[in-house]
Amino acid sequence: MSLKRRIVTVAGALATSIALVMAPTNAFAEPVEGSVDTIETETSPELSTIQKLYPDPVHKFVPTKDGMKVSVFEYGPSPAKAETIIMTGGWPWTSSGMDAFARVLATKYHVVRYDQRGSGESSHPKEENMYTFQALANEMLAVIRHTTLPGQKVHVFGEAWCPFIASQLNFMYPGIIATITSLGAPSLDLAVVRHRQALESKDPYTRFQAKKQAAVLEYAFILERSPEKFIKYAVDTNILAGITDTGVKLLGGDFPGRTNNYDIVHGMQKYRVAWMQSWNNPQYDYLDVPVVHVLHMEYDLIETDYLLDNLEASTPHYIRHDIKSDHLTWVTSITSVIEYIEETIETYHEIYD
Repeated sequence: MSLKRRIVTVAGALATSIALVMAPTNAFAEPVEGSVDTIETETSPELSTIQKLYPDPVHKFVPTKDGMKVSVFEYGPSPAKAETIIMTGGWPWTSSGMDAFARVLATKYHVVRYDQRGSGESSHPKEENMYTFQALANEMLAVIRHTTLPGQKVHVFGEAWCPFIASQLNFMYPGIIATITSLGAPSLDLAVVRHRQALESKDPYTRFQAKKQAAVLEYAFILERSPEKFIKYAVDTNILAGITDTGVKLLGGDFPGRTNNYDIVHGMQKYRVAWMQSWNNPQYDYLDVPVVHVLHMEYDLIETDYLLDNLEASTPHYIRHDIKSDHLTWVTSITSVIEYIEETIETYHEIYD
């Protein structure tokens, strides 16, 4: 990666709060059998032709128990004929960045992509209590219930908020999620546990990494402490949306991940409520999902690598691969990421069928 590209990546991640990944481990759980397979892969941009080659999704709205409507896109065969993969986006974008992956995967799977509350055509509630992790998990559950067969387990793919929400859903409703393929952290709660351990480590380098990560994550606390200033200086001035879109265009090519101030303001409530909820009081220290596959983004701003140590002791079966990307460029790794998603699902069946 060139110096120019790396500088833009860092600036974009800081300004847009994209660098959300904190990959967890847990020293308290009993070690379990797992596998770690780390290799390097090259990116393979193919976004420009995918929409022309693969069918459009079916768009519909799904209701939630708390009165929201969720914008949902379904691809591929029916859930009666194929396994289901659930996808959603991360702040400050909609789930549109997942479209290319969904179209290709739909040749084999039933794929469901949805926009979280506060983004896209989904409801944009103003009330803060609508953005707790419980509310976000119940929203994902509503999508699953309305798009799959009763009792059908699902696979989850995504980055940042997507695996965070899926992990919370698994904590609340065990047994629904069969696998998670996560770009970076699969669980915010586990990340917080590991981060606290690192801060107390006797190893100076580990403590340094933890302090550096805390400094990078300061944006989350700015959103919590001073939302009015954030809106005044970053949103109303269009600085955040402008830098975000510029960074995506420069680094992500034709990634369809544009944003807008309306979604930015509503989506930041997830940081002010759900993020702080886990940061102050993590609920669990073991992610009991049958197969967890982490794609570590080597060029990401936040140093996730030290947080991945011993992750196999925090979940039943762990796989890891490295990809040469960050939170803006992973969308160009179409071929590699899809192969890894399929590996996750195949591993699940090899172990549990």
